Amino acid sequence: MTDKKKPTRKKQAPKGSVLLQLHNNKLLSSKVNEALDSGKTYDEIMELCAEYEFEISKASLSRYKDKRDET
Repeated sequence: MTDKKKPTRKKQAPKGSVLLQLHNNKLLSSKVNEALDSGKTYDEIMELCAEYEFEISKASLSRYKDKRDET
């Protein structure tokens, strides 16, 4: 009889788009909006998000900014 080990699963990010997750995080989205309005760089905003254990790419930040500017 052979012991078969189940493959271990890596932690997966919550389902849904990063933009939706950021939008739904009211505290962080207000800080990101403020940083965008004050001219912070995407690198600085990514560091801000990392402080809140939220990972976002420059491309996603750019899309977020564009969507925000549409309204």
